[in-house]
Amino acid sequence: MKHIKLSCIGLLIASGLLNAQSFNPDYIEGLYRYGENDNLSGTARYKALNGSMGALGGDLSSTIDNPAGGAVFLISEANLTLGVNNGSLDIKNGNKNPSNSVGINQAGAVMVFNNQGTDKWKGFAIGLNYQKNNDIDETLDLNTNIKSNNLLVNNNYLKNIYYNEVGNSSLTNMSFSGNYDNKIYFGLGFNFHQYTISNRADRLEEFSNRDNQNLSYIKDFTPSQSQGNGFSIGLGVISKVSKNIRLGLSYESPKWYSEVIRSSVEYYIENGKDPKGQFYLVGNEIKDYSNDLTTSQKFTGSAAFILGKKGLINIDYTYNDYGSAKLGPEKSFSGENAYINNEMQSTSTIKIGGETRINDLSLRAGFRYQQSPFKNETFKPYGDLTSYSVGVGYNMKNFYIDAAYSFSQRDRNYLLSGIYYNNGASVDFQDLIPGATNPKDRDLQAAGQQALRVNTFDQANNGLDEDGRGYAMSIQDITKTYNNFSLTVGLRF
Repeated sequence: MKHIKLSCIGLLIASGLLNAQSFNPDYIEGLYRYGENDNLSGTARYKALNGSMGALGGDLSSTIDNPAGGAVFLISEANLTLGVNNGSLDIKNGNKNPSNSVGINQAGAVMVFNNQGTDKWKGFAIGLNYQKNNDIDETLDLNTNIKSNNLLVNNNYLKNIYYNEVGNSSLTNMSFSGNYDNKIYFGLGFNFHQYTISNRADRLEEFSNRDNQNLSYIKDFTPSQSQGNGFSIGLGVISKVSKNIRLGLSYESPKWYSEVIRSSVEYYIENGKDPKGQFYLVGNEIKDYSNDLTTSQKFTGSAAFILGKKGLINIDYTYNDYGSAKLGPEKSFSGENAYINNEMQSTSTIKIGGETRINDLSLRAGFRYQQSPFKNETFKPYGDLTSYSVGVGYNMKNFYIDAAYSFSQRDRNYLLSGIYYNNGASVDFQDLIPGATNPKDRDLQAAGQQALRVNTFDQANNGLDEDGRGYAMSIQDITKTYNNFSLTVGLRF
């Protein structure tokens, strides 16, 4: 039997703020997942420095963080990056659930227009860059023994938990930048974001002491599919303070997603009739929903130290302000927005990258620490992230090739919260718990055989979920790891 750490998540969460409000944690996870680029996709040089290029520029992926970096290019350039990705959800003392993918991680070009005159505006650049951010294929298939904390049904337990989510997110960036007197660089960027969840499924299997059998449940609103398109704006500046020091400052607006489309299966309990009499059964239908999504805004300060032809060091600090994040329409997501406003915090990210040169050969390394915005330890689908990277590059006049390896890991808790239905089941009105005489109570008990309510954050009920089973838990001791190998080929012209 797998040994896993369990945490009760139903006790007065957020000081009782959400007790009377509907709350679906899936939306909170999605808001964070598609507001952040955990996997740090981009060119191999950018990955080798772990994204720390805010005061350097001269790289297509760096123009997303600071669009002023496009004006640092001396001549026009085009490149293509291929990536091999490996992700895994690893359960302590348990099983691993790996996933692999291979494909194009980045492609782009920048056109540089130099001013040959005496004007202090030395030139400007236009860049176009595409990159895949998150390539998601998470699976958790866990045989376990999570017992109910309700003494009346303490022989009930969950036997299996299954979760699968497949999808991806990407962005296309267009940047415009100018070079003033080879001392100050300005930039403006327009970012077009896209994400798709091709499948999400959540299932539970419970052993029922009353029925002496296993009951399978499917989470309400799954299986589901969703997709969204968003937009954000970036502003940036890079200054050459001296021959050896550069400073950078940039801002990225919230990502505004409008008309996020979600198609999901919704379950319900209804009355029916057969020759034996009335009974309850579970039906389902596919429904389409549309909502808006606004992520956090970001402020980044950068400093680079240029060591002549020997190499360089760059440090980025990013402040991620979650005060701007929300879901809409606000009336439909009052519980989620209350959680964002009161239980999510602004975060800090530190990125450090270094490069040393030996003739035409460059050796690179980077480090990144990204803080989790989730304050409440009992509701923390994502913990802090730590990442390391190394890389190498080789220049051959107008042609270059770069390679990088990056590794990251973070805690990844799985939340059981939600309403689960025993799809296709039916319960005769007479097949009731002994002692129930009131028709209303009998009806509720019959329905309870088909609906399993795990804590939905809206009941201050001392750890018991609404139907009394007591499965108000999350699964911890899960580590999410991510490995990426990237190869970039580029041409200067």
